[in-house]
Amino acid sequence: MSPQQAAQLLSAVLGRQASPLDRLLARCGASDGSVWSSNVLRSQDGKTGSLDGCLALKEEAKAVLASSSEEGADPALFLCYMLAIAAASDLHGRTISSAAPLDVVGGLTAIAPLLPAPWSGMFLRAAQRMRDQVV
Repeated sequence: MSPQQAAQLLSAVLGRQASPLDRLLARCGASDGSVWSSNVLRSQDGKTGSLDGCLALKEEAKAVLASSSEEGADPALFLCYMLAIAAASDLHGRTISSAAPLDVVGGLTAIAPLLPAPWSGMFLRAAQRMRDQVV
């Protein structure tokens, strides 16, 4: 199945009201989700070695997501967005999202169990770090 076909199927199943997180959770939970997410994360992982790289990755994904129709939002873009936020928190000790911290923690925590190592651990550590900053 091509990425476009997968996006169309997700849109058909989830409907127009599905959030980017819902679409990402559905895609990562698919039978090939672990392989798919690993490929997406591996392709972007080099950008997370510096805080500037994390910021650039986040802004790049955010810009494309903002210009996409809600129906056609690519879960890979949202995964890259979440990767940037997780890496900035876990690797660089910085919060780079202006979203409500507990919303970000919820998203990172929800997606982490569906990701392969080492990214699942990174997402969980980032969520914990952000949670600790809020409490």
